[in-house]
Amino acid sequence: MIKILRAYGIPPNLLIAIGSLTQAPRQVVTPDGTTDEFELLAGVLQGDTLAPFLLIIVLDYALKKATDNHEELGFTVNPRRFRWTRTEKISDLNFADDIALLSDNLSTAQELLSRVGAECRRTGLHLNAKKTEYMEFNVNSQGPLMASNGDPLKQVKHRETSRRGKHQHGVPSTT
Repeated sequence: MIKILRAYGIPPNLLIAIGSLTQAPRQVVTPDGTTDEFELLAGVLQGDTLAPFLLIIVLDYALKKATDNHEELGFTVNPRRFRWTRTEKISDLNFADDIALLSDNLSTAQELLSRVGAECRRTGLHLNAKKTEYMEFNVNSQGPLMASNGDPLKQVKHRETSRRGKHQHGVPSTT
């Protein structure tokens, strides 16, 4: 994580402070002396202000690594019309730890999901297959998308969220 933060231009003094929180040995000072070192096994506490910031940076890094040099991945926003123009694609929409991966078809969706999962694992994050859903629009179904462990993901037909009396179709999320 520190290498990723350094690559994102986080100042060295903050890197040292973050590193001391996440990597330093833990001991407790008591009136009877200092305890032996111990590992912190608990996850992020509710209300922690640093954790969401670190998550977003590490997640952004993993998503960029997953899609770098793979222009075929993603949903085509603007197709290539001339030799001198590029196809414009968007591969993901993110809000905190919710991610919507976008693709033109199921085979590239599966490749994108696999690449994102692999890059997340390299950074210490993981996709929760039980919370991961997918949705198809205007494509012939080619079978279910699969999690990295080989389990099929849950397909949903559509989601509707109510906002000011209007119904909008939402995008499934991956956590």
